[in-house]
Amino acid sequence: MTFKPAAIAGLIAIFAPASVSAFVQTMTCDASGQYQCGPGETPKPVRWADRCVHYYVNEAHTADISDDSRTIAAVQRSFTTWNEVEGTEFLIEYAGLTNEDRAEHVDARGPEGNANVVVWRDTDWPYASRTAFAITSVTFDPGTGLIADADIELNSESHRFTTGSEGVIVDVSNTITHEVGHFLGLDHTAIKEATMYGSAPEGETEKRSLHPDDVAGLMATYPAVGIVPACPDVPDYFEQPQGVEKKGCCATATSPAPSGGAFLLLLAVFGILHRRRDR
Repeated sequence: MTFKPAAIAGLIAIFAPASVSAFVQTMTCDASGQYQCGPGETPKPVRWADRCVHYYVNEAHTADISDDSRTIAAVQRSFTTWNEVEGTEFLIEYAGLTNEDRAEHVDARGPEGNANVVVWRDTDWPYASRTAFAITSVTFDPGTGLIADADIELNSESHRFTTGSEGVIVDVSNTITHEVGHFLGLDHTAIKEATMYGSAPEGETEKRSLHPDDVAGLMATYPAVGIVPACPDVPDYFEQPQGVEKKGCCATATSPAPSGGAFLLLLAVFGILHRRRDR
């Protein structure tokens, strides 16, 4: 089985108001646009096969927030917001801390070869866009759309992150709640009030809670099937596997999608919304 890694986040853009719009699922390919489906290829929604998925938080946290417990609590609230949606049977559970800092699918032997991580980049932000608040990388099988790994990186080198309701700059929960939508397989909606709208200004906190459009997207991706999610036991600390060779290659978003077992890295950002203001 081959996997396609895709970095998914919000485009810095101004979307025109739409009278009729709805949630958007991330698809394995497009009917038209950047990643067109090949001959006979049918687009499939990108989603997790399991109904319970774990994530870890990198132990380095960020220097922006002096109390690491507040940082972890804000991250957990962001994931829990999606867990609280009624009418779907899907859980994302916090597993603990990790020293893993690679935002990629780690191909290693054994069940502990890979972890879904949330990591801050206080230095060495690896992407071209400095205005990006965060990038979510999702690795999936292009044949089935099934996700193998999802990782969230936060750009704390270029932006200052905060928690709480006083002196908000780039709110952790506002940012990560949006990124969790990508973690689950949702793309951007044109509804400005929705969590999955593609941009945000500094100081915003509205994306901490979900809009009905976000809820509809989650329910469509993970409909209730009458099965209580089974959450396997995982280590409460994930040790980064050593000696794992990174495989595959990466291409920018302007390159055509490769075929076969090649990897493709799509880069987009969730960051500052630039608006023209009348004086």
